[in-house]
Amino acid sequence: MERDNLNKAIRDETSSAKVTNFFTVSGSKSDDAVLAAEVAFAFRTVEHPSSYKATDSTSVIFTTMLSDSEIGCKFSSARRKTEAIIYSLITIYAIVNLM
Repeated sequence: MERDNLNKAIRDETSSAKVTNFFTVSGSKSDDAVLAAEVAFAFRTVEHPSSYKATDSTSVIFTTMLSDSEIGCKFSSARRKTEAIIYSLITIYAIVNLM
């Protein structure tokens, strides 16, 4: 049983998308603002315990509600991206503060 779990974890890890696959590299102020909104949303997801699954419909809701906002229209942070942001932030925090 443990070996099956370990093999599954290894398979999942190697098949997961890298966090950099989710971001554009253009560096425009608009893209930076969208990224800041996505990071803030990911932080709130963890700060107020929500499941990653609950974030799946967020992009659709935000783009509908905030259609007059450039940030709202470009916001796209569902389960996988939110999870990738959190894991990247935890990794950075651990490297900076625990090593």
